[in-house]
Amino acid sequence: MSIAKRLAISIVGLSCMLTMAVRAEDYPTRQVTLVVPLGAGGALDILARTLGAKLADRLGKPFVVENRTAAAR
Repeated sequence: MSIAKRLAISIVGLSCMLTMAVRAEDYPTRQVTLVVPLGAGGALDILARTLGAKLADRLGKPFVVENRTAAAR
């Protein structure tokens, strides 16, 4: 078997495997928690909440922003 034929068979097999993996399951399947390592009300908290709202609209899953002041340590 020639190298070109082996390469073509490999590419077809790989593309079939990739399409099966893409169809497996939608991501995310449940709510997503964004952990902000600083206190509530700061610039990073506002950014995380804005980003979470836009991602929730786009992906159709709820995004929860959780502030943990000790998470940075």
